[in-house]
Amino acid sequence: MATAEIESWLSAAVTAARSGARQQAVDLLLQVIAADEQNEQAWSWLAELVESDADRRICLENVLTIIEEVDALEVLNARCVRPADNDSARSLALAHGKLMTAGSDAHIPFELGHCYLEMPPFEDNAQSFLAALASAQPKGEVSPFWPHLASTWAKWRKKVSPVSYGGAIHRS
Repeated sequence: MATAEIESWLSAAVTAARSGARQQAVDLLLQVIAADEQNEQAWSWLAELVESDADRRICLENVLTIIEEVDALEVLNARCVRPADNDSARSLALAHGKLMTAGSDAHIPFELGHCYLEMPPFEDNAQSFLAALASAQPKGEVSPFWPHLASTWAKWRKKVSPVSYGGAIHRS
């Protein structure tokens, strides 16, 4: 199966999930998983959409099958609406001895730098970066809710009046 096709299904599933089209999202995620059973993003999204705790547990167990391949987990994301998501990520990182990162995930200038990572200097190579990351400290605070409204407004604006940049029309 072509990676581009799987990514397209995953993107459509995420869009469907975010717009409230739960069953469409589930169907697309199952299609992704049928093509790539180790797609941790698909399993993670599916865990959010399934109705039973037993199904959620199966999804999360499938996500954890790749945990040994992960160097670090983002444990502080400024755009998390639910504080429990950051807490769960931190618990998962600690339970599996993973390095921890942070990010603003900024969608508007106001959000830049809300969460960041303080770490010592490192050389321009992966080994030095990972060594510095081991002593890094996630810092900052979650953004207020109103930037989410700005992002939602921008999505709706593009649907009503598509924006053209980079030679292409962008609707969402």
